[in-house]
Amino acid sequence: MIRRDWTSPAGTAHWLLISQVEHARLSGELCRSWLAVQALPIDIREELVAAVFRHDDGWAEWERAPEVDAKTGRPREFTEMPLPESLAIWSRSIDQSMALGDLAPYVISGHFCALMRRFTHWRDQGPEQVALGEAFLSDQQAKQTVWLDRWRATDPAARTVSLAQQALAWLQLFDALSLWLCCAERKDVQEFDPPVGPKFTLQPRSAEEILVSPWPMEGATLSLELTGRVVQAVKYGDAESLAKTTGIPTLLRWELLE
Repeated sequence: MIRRDWTSPAGTAHWLLISQVEHARLSGELCRSWLAVQALPIDIREELVAAVFRHDDGWAEWERAPEVDAKTGRPREFTEMPLPESLAIWSRSIDQSMALGDLAPYVISGHFCALMRRFTHWRDQGPEQVALGEAFLSDQQAKQTVWLDRWRATDPAARTVSLAQQALAWLQLFDALSLWLCCAERKDVQEFDPPVGPKFTLQPRSAEEILVSPWPMEGATLSLELTGRVVQAVKYGDAESLAKTTGIPTLLRWELLE
């Protein structure tokens, strides 16, 4: 779950809670519209787009009753999860994606393993946490080899290792783009480097209008929207008290412009 600071029209502090499943859906909308992705062979493109849409499906169960941080009383967001819970959620996402083919679990597993290697704070949480994290990485690396070999076996000349790695890089890009939109109202220019094509910038013109240059998508504009839930920024005692809170459904909209 994403927890975003939110100020009501009356000036009181709230949080906007955004589902990881919704964030992934936004990632998928971006992926589906991207010209360089559309240029991929149709079977690869379709599985990649599906993987991006569904890369956080494992969060659905947890988000039915989001947890609260015992110390702060805040709804726990995705960067604050205990390692065992993160690994369980990621594993569910990977396992559920296996129905899509072999490329999908390969890229989703690779995405979560890359996060483990990038954010290494779990290595400072004692030998049990280190052993748990290393076991996850080892297990997923072995599975990635199987998925990659099976995916390549049907057409090794076209289904190259570099193309599979490019697919992983696309998932990472669209995940980052969606998080950039979801986690805060942006005011500064942000540059991104896609796996194919030139670097591009996102320049906010307002809370809802963002200029993209050079334009990388189909059409001259892309309209995006996402539903979140606004709750009061107070200290919650537990997940049950948060679940009982009457949240206000809120729609976020963005217009990406050439």
